Amino acid sequence: MSSTVNKRKLLIVDDHLMVRKGMWSLIQDLNLFSEYREASNGAETLKLVSEFKPDFLFVDISLPDTLGTELIQQLRDTGYSGHILVLTIHDEEEYIYRCYKAGASGFLHKSSDKEELEKALYAILGGIEFYVKNMNRESLRSFIANYDEEYKETLMLERVILTNREREVFYKLYLGRTIEEAANEMNLSPRTIEVYRTNLLTKYGCKNVQELLYLARSNDYLLRKIGEIK
Repeated sequence: MSSTVNKRKLLIVDDHLMVRKGMWSLIQDLNLFSEYREASNGAETLKLVSEFKPDFLFVDISLPDTLGTELIQQLRDTGYSGHILVLTIHDEEEYIYRCYKAGASGFLHKSSDKEELEKALYAILGGIEFYVKNMNRESLRSFIANYDEEYKETLMLERVILTNREREVFYKLYLGRTIEEAANEMNLSPRTIEVYRTNLLTKYGCKNVQELLYLARSNDYLLRKIGEIK
């Protein structure tokens, strides 16, 4: 092993002491890092990155004072160019996407064994664009491209501002209520409900109610906005 390799420094960021110690014990005998430090939150991480100057970070997503994705973004924005491997209990695809966009070097579930962790480390140190288990370069790019489109749609939906009445009418329509049924339940006239319906179609760029409901069913953000998902 070369002296360059032995001079690498590692910072493990996790709010659980046992996790930090356990991660180091798993990789210590690989002789990839000569020194390591620990941080339990975002503030400690920023301080240690400045003082300790690690070459590699293990970062959890859930930290007491920030999200791991926000911490990674902050590190990249301030010029940190080292490797960052996200180690987390979360396995939803959205987290993989957000970590990639924030500037992480890889994403690994905490349940992964030593062999998988070692594989991730060597892949990242070897210059891979972004390490995710069972995902090669082509599948990664396809995955990111698909999520980019979904994210753009969500951003568009987030910009739409609804009044409380519009949100309530939207919810009634989502539940399958007719104009008359919604009017009776809300103690409004059918004509007023029609006005709110027209406003909704205009704001979301839909031609009819069916198109509006399809948009709602295919986007969790919109469902939460109108009250279906709490």
